[in-house]
Amino acid sequence: MARSKSTRRGPLPTLEVRPDDPRLTRCAGLAPLLAFASNQLRLTSKMARIVGPTSKRTHPVHLVLIAFIAAALAGHHRLRHIEDLHDDALLNKFSRLKRWPCRKVFSNALAQLSDDAIVELTELIAELGLTNLPPMKAAIFDGDSTPLVCYGLQEGALFGYCGKLGRNRRRHAPLVASLAANRTVLAAKYRDGSGTSAEEVIDFLSVARRRLQEKIGDLPVMVRLDSGFFSVLVLKWLLAEKIDFAIAQPLHAHLKETFANAEFTALDEDIDVGEVPGELPGVRVVVIRRKVHDAKAPPPGKKIGKHSGYRYQAVASSLSWSGEDVWRFYNDRGDCERIFKEGRQALGLGCLVGHAFRGNEAAFLLRLLALNLDRLFSAHMSQPLEGLMSRQRRYYRSLGRLVECGSRLILRVSPSRWVRHRWRLYAPELLPRS
Repeated sequence: MARSKSTRRGPLPTLEVRPDDPRLTRCAGLAPLLAFASNQLRLTSKMARIVGPTSKRTHPVHLVLIAFIAAALAGHHRLRHIEDLHDDALLNKFSRLKRWPCRKVFSNALAQLSDDAIVELTELIAELGLTNLPPMKAAIFDGDSTPLVCYGLQEGALFGYCGKLGRNRRRHAPLVASLAANRTVLAAKYRDGSGTSAEEVIDFLSVARRRLQEKIGDLPVMVRLDSGFFSVLVLKWLLAEKIDFAIAQPLHAHLKETFANAEFTALDEDIDVGEVPGELPGVRVVVIRRKVHDAKAPPPGKKIGKHSGYRYQAVASSLSWSGEDVWRFYNDRGDCERIFKEGRQALGLGCLVGHAFRGNEAAFLLRLLALNLDRLFSAHMSQPLEGLMSRQRRYYRSLGRLVECGSRLILRVSPSRWVRHRWRLYAPELLPRS
């Protein structure tokens, strides 16, 4: 009797590989997301309105931009990587294009947006970010800036501080405001590498506040900002607008001795909190100092004079809470860093697409739009699970086969229990009823 093919003995069976199936897709999980964006959010018609009338061509600009968003959610960050999706059956079918665009088409479409289109695109980002707001007593939004290092001679790149990447690198320095309630993007402004002025910060905060109040009405608004937004003019504007705030204050030389001589109260063995008067009436400064146990790995903060055993931080605030509560309230702003973490790792937020400033600006805003779109898609699911990076790896980039059966399209995926559970969770309407 012949030996069974499943035997554990003998050589492994010989495989014949035939890479000639044009129906395979590497992005099966994007099917329900693209259907959700098109059918329920009307993203296609909204992008067409933003782009405006264009000449008839093989690749309509608004469809190319939607294809760029889909590729970003699939984890393809650079134009060369996006071009590699030309043979994907699902994207070619769901992009509504005659064929998948090449690198030059993507670059031209990104650089073609006008100033009015950029403004409308930021309004669309805010519209998606404000769609599903949970019940709240006060609206809180966080402002942050993220330097994007330019490794070439991109338009608008100037030398400036880039955090851990170096203090003197060519960069772009966009501003982003995010909602604390659902961690979506509320406002964004793509900037060159120049320093941020107080007038520019005020304009940015006023736009974010206006969009938020149009949605929530008369609810109080609170704001948390990092030290890059700090200035006396910004403090005066926030006080005049009656917006409660907590802003990290830079430790300038004339303030260090005042902070060092403040009276501190111990919170635990390593952290003390104190208060000093602010530069303006109605503003107080909460000072935090942390004990240094290892000089080679000190805690966050700055060293002040001879007090080398501590590291100091300061938060300027208009809140009447205790110093500990103000400090903990400001520390919650750290959750907004998740937007940049997910944006950089999952969507390539820091990847520039060319030398033109407008192209890089459009790519940055479209990736933020993709981030808000993913948040809405997660809220649309019955049981939101995982984060964007995990969902992207396990679901959006799942394998499948797109089969045409008469007038219907059938997407065949793996029969494993894990995949079936994810598809039942993310797209129950696409699964056949048992």
